[in-house]
Amino acid sequence: MVNGGQLLSATFGKGDAGDIILNIDETALFDGVDPFVHVFPSSAASSIEPGGEGTAGDVLVNARNLEIVNGAQIDSATDGIGDAGNVILRVDENLRIGGETTSTGSTSAVFSGSRDNGTGSGGDIRITSTSLQFENGSLSAASLTEDSGNIILSVEDIISLAEGRIETSSFSASGGEVKIKARGIQLEENSDISTFVIQGDGGGGNITVQADYAIALDDSDILAFAADGRGGDINFRETAFFGQNYQPVDVAILRTELGDYAPEFTQA
Repeated sequence: MVNGGQLLSATFGKGDAGDIILNIDETALFDGVDPFVHVFPSSAASSIEPGGEGTAGDVLVNARNLEIVNGAQIDSATDGIGDAGNVILRVDENLRIGGETTSTGSTSAVFSGSRDNGTGSGGDIRITSTSLQFENGSLSAASLTEDSGNIILSVEDIISLAEGRIETSSFSASGGEVKIKARGIQLEENSDISTFVIQGDGGGGNITVQADYAIALDDSDILAFAADGRGGDINFRETAFFGQNYQPVDVAILRTELGDYAPEFTQA
């Protein structure tokens, strides 16, 4: 799917959106945005559109390799009334998410949740693969008004992030959990693994990492934060952690930075 090509299941009225299920023997490629108005990403998506009321479907991709690049997206989302579905990616070998389009600045992403004026809970993002690479790409489970979904990653080899983000976030409810199992995790170039609750007394989700090692360089962060409620726990299970210039986070600084973070909250 290239140049804004889309596989879309959506509802604009009352009723649920359908599932999208792809079984690809070789490489599944989602690449770029449409070349004319630069609005529509190449994508597989199930959504509740503005004015719609229902539940978004799940998006399931089984492939040998999967590339989501240059502003492309895979998502289950609600812009209306109802919950988002789950996004499940089962990749035999390599999953790559990355690349920014020069025309729009759109980031390649896997997303489940509500955005713009949508109301409802976010779904889970569940990924299994041999390796996982981010190059200015993101995994995001988010909700404006309800609980966000969880992100669950099971990777045989290395998860590497360069300007990448793995995040769950809720504006005013509870944040989802991030659970990662891999041989190793490498965070570089200001990459983040985070759970956020922007306001209200909802708790931030826990972050659990099980790997031989985790490395965080170049101002990369692992954060479980709730502005008003209790932040989540960060657990390293049998994991050797290596950080560069470690320093504890000042809560006042985090609150200030949320001002920059909040406008991105509703984007896929």
